[in-house]
Amino acid sequence: MLEILGLVLPGITKVLDKVIPDSNARAAAQEQITAALIAQDAAVQAAIAEQAKAQTAINLAEAQHSSMFVAGWRPFVGWVCGLGCAYAFLLKPLLGTAFVAAGWTMPPAIDTAEMIGLLTGMLGFGGLRTIEKFGGVERSTVSK
Repeated sequence: MLEILGLVLPGITKVLDKVIPDSNARAAAQEQITAALIAQDAAVQAAIAEQAKAQTAINLAEAQHSSMFVAGWRPFVGWVCGLGCAYAFLLKPLLGTAFVAAGWTMPPAIDTAEMIGLLTGMLGFGGLRTIEKFGGVERSTVSK
């Protein structure tokens, strides 16, 4: 994210040149803005790292669960989507070429829109669940 600082700082410098005529005050303001942007970047990076750590703990707890319905759903859906993507984007085009060359009909197509929707939902809802837990609104913390 600090790369953005290099892109934004010249624009900030131009604005400060016009708004603050005193070079010492302008340099002090620019230092404050730079320090604030660096601090904000550090806070964002720390939050991302903390969220990743929490998600890793959740994944570990799910993987160690004794119930197949808790520990097995994610790998199952992942394998189904992975195999579907492999067929749709690799095998079908290759097999189709071979089938046409042999004079056979094309292999069947699968609806990747539904599969990608499932994969996106699986991955997206995992992120929303993490946000719920951080926000303290998960189902186990809501009073009945």
